[in-house]
Amino acid sequence: MGRQEILEQLKKTESNIRTKIENAQQKKNEILENAQRDARKLEHDAEITIKKEIDGLMLQVKHDFDEERQKILKKGNAEATLLKKNASIGKTKELFIKKFEEYIHV
Repeated sequence: MGRQEILEQLKKTESNIRTKIENAQQKKNEILENAQRDARKLEHDAEITIKKEIDGLMLQVKHDFDEERQKILKKGNAEATLLKKNASIGKTKELFIKKFEEYIHV
């Protein structure tokens, strides 16, 4: 093999190596882009799942809060009614005693 043939063979080999390096770099870039896209999708899906779980928990907490609030209001209304009734009875007693005392003194 002559010197010229050896140089041509080296140039051809270098060209093949450059092509393989470029192909490998393109493949690497594709893999990175796919991995980044997959990671973004996983993150997005996770955010949606978490949001759904949080929304569900918030609804449950609101429901529990509303139930407890209704119990407290019902108990408070019952106590208020009883207090009004007792206050009314007390006023009636006082009025009866006052009238009775007025009647006795007259």
